Amino acid sequence: MLTHAKELKRVSEFIAECGSDNRSWIHIRSADRHAARRFIAKTLDDNTEEISELLTVNLAHRPLQRQEDLIRLLKDMTGGRHQSFFAQFLARYPRRIRQMASQFLASDLTDKQHEQAAGDHWAVHFLKCFLYEYGKKRPLGIILENLPHMDSKPLKSLLDMLLAEPHLPVMVFSSGEEELDIAIEAEQKLEIHLRKLSVREAEALVVDQLDTTEINARLITNHLFVKSRGDARTIKFMLKAFYEPFLPSDSEQLLDSKALTALKISENPENFFQSLIDELPEKTVDVLSLLSRLEDPLPLPLFESLLKRLKLPRSAAGDWLTSDWINIIKHLDSEYVCIDWPLFKDFLRQNTSVERARNALQELAALLEGDDRNQPVVISNQFSNPDDLGIACQLAFSEAQTLAASGANYRALDRLGFLRRNLSRSNGKGPTQIEVLEMLGPLQKTCGLYENAFESFREWRELMPKKERDQWNDVSLEMADVLLRMDALAEARYLIQELRIRESNSIRVKVYANILMGELEQNSGHAEYALKYYRIARADLSNVAEPALTFRLYDILKDIHVNADDRPAQEALMDGFLAEAADDHARAYFQVELVRFYMNEGRFEEALPLAISLFRSHRGIYSPAAANQIRLYLAELYAYFGKWYLSRSHLQELLATDLLIPGARTRLNLMLSLGIVEKELGRYRAALDHLQEAQRSARDHHAVREMYQCRIHTGHTYLLIHNPIRAREHLLATLEWAENSDDDELRIPAALFLSSYELHRKRVKAAGKYLEQAKVGIDLGGNRIDRLNYAYYFAQFKVAEGEFDVALETIEDWQKDSTGIIKYENMSLWLLGRIYGLQKDPKKAEKALLKALERSLHYKTPHLEFQVCKELTLIAHQRGDMDAFVKWSGRAEDAFRKLADTIDDEILHRQLQESNEYEEFRKLR
Repeated sequence: MLTHAKELKRVSEFIAECGSDNRSWIHIRSADRHAARRFIAKTLDDNTEEISELLTVNLAHRPLQRQEDLIRLLKDMTGGRHQSFFAQFLARYPRRIRQMASQFLASDLTDKQHEQAAGDHWAVHFLKCFLYEYGKKRPLGIILENLPHMDSKPLKSLLDMLLAEPHLPVMVFSSGEEELDIAIEAEQKLEIHLRKLSVREAEALVVDQLDTTEINARLITNHLFVKSRGDARTIKFMLKAFYEPFLPSDSEQLLDSKALTALKISENPENFFQSLIDELPEKTVDVLSLLSRLEDPLPLPLFESLLKRLKLPRSAAGDWLTSDWINIIKHLDSEYVCIDWPLFKDFLRQNTSVERARNALQELAALLEGDDRNQPVVISNQFSNPDDLGIACQLAFSEAQTLAASGANYRALDRLGFLRRNLSRSNGKGPTQIEVLEMLGPLQKTCGLYENAFESFREWRELMPKKERDQWNDVSLEMADVLLRMDALAEARYLIQELRIRESNSIRVKVYANILMGELEQNSGHAEYALKYYRIARADLSNVAEPALTFRLYDILKDIHVNADDRPAQEALMDGFLAEAADDHARAYFQVELVRFYMNEGRFEEALPLAISLFRSHRGIYSPAAANQIRLYLAELYAYFGKWYLSRSHLQELLATDLLIPGARTRLNLMLSLGIVEKELGRYRAALDHLQEAQRSARDHHAVREMYQCRIHTGHTYLLIHNPIRAREHLLATLEWAENSDDDELRIPAALFLSSYELHRKRVKAAGKYLEQAKVGIDLGGNRIDRLNYAYYFAQFKVAEGEFDVALETIEDWQKDSTGIIKYENMSLWLLGRIYGLQKDPKKAEKALLKALERSLHYKTPHLEFQVCKELTLIAHQRGDMDAFVKWSGRAEDAFRKLADTIDDEILHRQLQESNEYEEFRKLR
């Protein structure tokens, strides 16, 4: 039956207008959940060519409450009917990426310390990449049923993921009783309020529901329409409650119009609900009574099995669905059965006895026994007969485990509370009290219910057999940990001290006890005493293979050393934990920590071999975030040492592997780094393209500092290709921002680049002022790179002033400080050769320049090659050596052509040819 034709047409027109590249949102407002569901399904059927239906999330029955729900959403999405496409999606990536993604999806990151936050973040990014690939042909249809008024961070994360990405074509269909009140960033929005049925639509519904003539349908419609208010659900229930029993046995026979007029019907739902129940078979009411009492929807296969055990035909369920007594709801790739009209569900629960549902309940309990399911189905709270208490307790324990595994911790606690109250009356069936307490205490601790957790741990310990000494100690430690969280320090001290001093206790108990004692002293403000206990724990930690304790103690000690700014202690700590790491995961974690520490300390020579070892040896065990970080470290380290091609390789692979770039900020910084690397390789067009793209991204994401980082390197690039006006614009703007923001990391290089600009303009005095400005920042704490850059520009400044001896002295010191950094080693040789040439010492000049030429060819730096050959041409010209002049001028011309070829831009190419540097060379020729 076709209803809401006008609304369907309006939605189809909206979809056609949206096109395939926009993000759009269609909200269906209706109190009738099933009507909204049916409307969305019809819309998707009518627009299969325009939309790829991807997933349905039912937020009423499966709300997104925790960040881990998004990880489960990802895992579910990449299986089921999308499994084949997912395999094709992963096939695009290298084998190690496929392995990492599969490992991530197969694991439960919520149980892995130090990976949870990164894992959650990457899960959202992974899902976004998958959706982007899936939506390349048509926009993705995402259905959010029963969109609630709720402050759900996971739901907001999902919406952000769907709508904040400009290149992800998404069409969201949502439904709910109220207007859309969630802030969304869809480019186009449409809200449809499903109106009540018209008389004609109501008549068509009557024909669809009843086997009778059109005349009879019209008579019935006229009789019920006003009281039904055009509500489709109400009409269906009224037909079953009042009119179906009233119909003649012969479907072709006309109704008695006088009798129909005399028929009194009520618009009160309770009245037609009751009339319906009175007419229904006993087994049907039994099943409906059971469904009304369940908080969770039943998986459709489980519901069908229940009907079979109750000897009810499947056709019966079809009739119930047609009449809207029950509904099938969808969540991801699974279907469930429930009563989705709250009024009807409440009525059944209040007006049918629990005994009515007992037979169906027992059959369902038998089906659930031993059933391995991911989603909870709680029925243990429905058993009211004392004879069924044993079954209820068995079910309750299983339900608590499923609920806890799915993140519904408070519902799990409710089932465990039920067990504690009823186990003694269950005739030995169900779990033991110890098994219940073993689950209850940790769950209460996780929920922050520390006082309850303490009592559960204490009771568990009291029930424990004396021979279970190790477990008794473990539970005592948990009690002490909870007491610490409650700030009950005196009680915690007594308990911990008792565990510490007992010689017979295991090493693990002593380590844990000393960690807790250290935390107690730390909380009491006794830092020295705390360190004493931590060191005792540290001494025995290598004999305890328990990652949770290892990471707990490491984090505590690291925070202490960081807060004290004790760098040697930080390094010793990392070295020690790395040496004692018990498995590959821990070893890789501490190696990453050590690489980060070395780089923050500027100890790049030590960081590089460790980072290379990590990349080569442990690439299969990283979280995606760690894999991304190691490549970034390698790119930065290779760039530092002037191994630009290696740096470029890592950056390009990262940018080509979208799965490893979780967020626009990461991509922005990668583009910025690649722009800098291309600049150093003399690939100026590529450098400008990357830097300009990064600058646009920085502007779009309000990343102000990153924007000026882009500008300073853009300015330097323009300086290198002899566009002084554009260079000065970017460099001055950056210097002004850096001064206002007190940012020496940008202020120093901006001043140095501006000094170079002024030297190119032959304004030596102005160059000196910028050098003085940079020197002030360096004296206040500039890093090694700042010092080396300053020495380079200062030496050139002294050459411009004619103070060659000072310049040579500066370069000699510079060479000592730049050992191992290829870029500066090469530049020092070129500058040294230039100064010797100016001093009319051709032998020394040629020696230095030939070394610089050899290195420029080895490291493929055409700009340096041109500069060196130009200096050798000048020396040959000064000596009157025409053979050498022809040789080196030809080499210089070839180097310039090579440099120009890398630019691949007509305008930039012309700028280079018209530059002073090239003009000077041409005059020589």
